[in-house]
Amino acid sequence: MNEFAQCVRAAATAGWWTILIAAGWLTLAWLIASPLIRSRPAWMLRMLGGGNFSWDDLQKMYLWAFTGFKAVFFVALVLVIWLTIWSRTLPTT
Repeated sequence: MNEFAQCVRAAATAGWWTILIAAGWLTLAWLIASPLIRSRPAWMLRMLGGGNFSWDDLQKMYLWAFTGFKAVFFVALVLVIWLTIWSRTLPTT
């Protein structure tokens, strides 16, 4: 196998592992944050600085953070799919 093709396939494999870990992190963060946002515990606002945040502010930050992470995740997914397809078209000799 040609060295360049081998490096591209290794990069595609690393990209898929990165996507898998990011998807797991996103799922775990959602499973933790959703019940906290829904139940609105007082200790959470105290932990974030007392009267500096309201629950509306916290929900907006949650929404923007997860939206941004999903946008970056989608771009990375498209790039990894492209890299995988490209690595399969490279000559192996």
